[in-house]
Amino acid sequence: MLEVDKRVRNCAVLLNDNKLIAKLSDMIATEAKYHGKCLVGLYNKVWKVKSSAILDRQHQLPKIYSMLFSTKPQILQATSKLIQ
Repeated sequence: MLEVDKRVRNCAVLLNDNKLIAKLSDMIATEAKYHGKCLVGLYNKVWKVKSSAILDRQHQLPKIYSMLFSTKPQILQATSKLIQ
């Protein structure tokens, strides 16, 4: 049960769900049980957030690479001028 509680707590923090975080301390004290459907719903929310973050990063990579490599010649030119 403690392992489930830890996972639920991590999910609540990741989702920034203050309502759930507040309820968790009461649930430990009362030794409440988690509903399977509720757990699945919570885990699915976290999965969607994580998947969305990964997709955002993947879409940003080409932009970052193009910025990096488009400025590289300019940096090299500026550096070579400083050295001379």
